[in-house]
Amino acid sequence: MLSEWQFIAIFLLLSPIFPAAPILIQAILSPSKPNPIKQSTYECGIETVGDTWIQFKVQYYIYALVFVVF
Repeated sequence: MLSEWQFIAIFLLLSPIFPAAPILIQAILSPSKPNPIKQSTYECGIETVGDTWIQFKVQYYIYALVFVVF
């Protein structure tokens, strides 16, 4: 007869398998045929030209965090 702790240990050992199994099965069974059309921008506007890195002020980050919290 298994004790309560053994049930918990078995549960903790087996619980990562259930979410990982469908992901691994999908990765193994699905066809992977990348091409330029699939890798292109889709419904996100036009392709960027030049450097797209912009530094925002700290106030914008604080505003965003307050928005997320409330």
